[in-house]
Amino acid sequence: MSRSSSYPRAIASAIATVMEIVAKARRSATPPPLTQWIVTFMGRDRVYDITRARTHLQYQPTITVDEGLRRMTALER
Repeated sequence: MSRSSSYPRAIASAIATVMEIVAKARRSATPPPLTQWIVTFMGRDRVYDITRARTHLQYQPTITVDEGLRRMTALER
């Protein structure tokens, strides 16, 4: 069973900084589970407009947004 938590971005950023410093001090071969990049990427709303891909490349998504959200929600259970 997975457990998700939500923290304010400032707190997540501070935790990520500490985790990165510890990983660097230990000369860890793998990155810590929380990094500044993850905080920056996940901590902001994102909207992606695929109009140009549809127009210029004739791209068609393989699943709908609703189906993608349904699948994502199912993974959290």
